[in-house]
Amino acid sequence: MERSLVIKRSWRSQWRRLLIYFALCAAAIFLSAYFPKSIIQGRLFTIGGQDIILVLPLFALMPLYGLLNLLYPVFDATLTLDNRGIETRIGIISLKQDTTRIRYEDIRSIDKMQTLVERILNVGTISIGTAATAGVEILFDGVAQPLDVINLVQQERDRRLRRDTGNDSTAEKVAMGQD
Repeated sequence: MERSLVIKRSWRSQWRRLLIYFALCAAAIFLSAYFPKSIIQGRLFTIGGQDIILVLPLFALMPLYGLLNLLYPVFDATLTLDNRGIETRIGIISLKQDTTRIRYEDIRSIDKMQTLVERILNVGTISIGTAATAGVEILFDGVAQPLDVINLVQQERDRRLRRDTGNDSTAEKVAMGQD
């Protein structure tokens, strides 16, 4: 693999948060109409004899929370495939950041998990395990086209394993004087 490929969580994987955002937008409109005193109005300043008036519905803060809740997971994690291996960075915009790196040669298993809705949207969770532990080293959710990513990782792993075993057999032949 010559270049690095950076994969972020897909917007499609955040469909639940998107539904919550739209529900909060509808609730803000309804509540602002039902409680008109919750709308702050006042003159800010005057420009050329024209008054600039602020109209701020307080319930508009609810969709703002929903929007931040929608954006946070998309921009907070990356999965990077490069010539050195696979790296996940979780917590990019958080106070605590977790980085995990795995070499292609150390990959023992790579699996895909998808719910019915995720299969329809073609997103899923990728789990990667190594020989170092019995568990899963990398668990990255919200990956668009997870099967393509898995195939790319498996091709690179297989290429490196063939190269390493090819070098080992050549080295053994040289050591035995057969070459």
